[in-house]
Amino acid sequence: MAEFIEAVGEPDEIEHEGRTLCTRRALARQTGVSSRYLQSLHSQRAESGHPDAVLRRGRSDYFDREAFHVWWEAFQAAQRASLTAVDRSGDPDELVGLTEAARVLGYRDAGTLRAYLSRNQGYFPEADATDPDGHRLYHRRTLWEFAESRTRPGRAGRSAR
Repeated sequence: MAEFIEAVGEPDEIEHEGRTLCTRRALARQTGVSSRYLQSLHSQRAESGHPDAVLRRGRSDYFDREAFHVWWEAFQAAQRASLTAVDRSGDPDELVGLTEAARVLGYRDAGTLRAYLSRNQGYFPEADATDPDGHRLYHRRTLWEFAESRTRPGRAGRSAR
């Protein structure tokens, strides 16, 4: 009920002193991450660099939209830079198993991919094919596309959309 009252009582975007200000909820929609994740980054702003709120109205904090997006792009670039290096050699159409897929993506072993498949449904791509024993096979290009979509190390770096 509080979420509904907050949403009705305060707009997600306002103009203030010549700037567009947005609530955390609006910024979450714009970036495709959860409000809770942005709240965590804001509470750890000394480490994350998240901009502080410009205005508080009722129970809603408002952030400068432009300043937030400049920070967000830099934050995401830093996250991507910390990801494992990807081996882009080889034929993009070649089918490889999980062991080679892990090597291509820079992971220590196929256990990381097995964990993605079992614990983070929708995060790792579906297999392009299976071998006669039922083992998953991936085109190298599929692995490269997946690598481009990762954003954060150590967790499912993007939402399953």
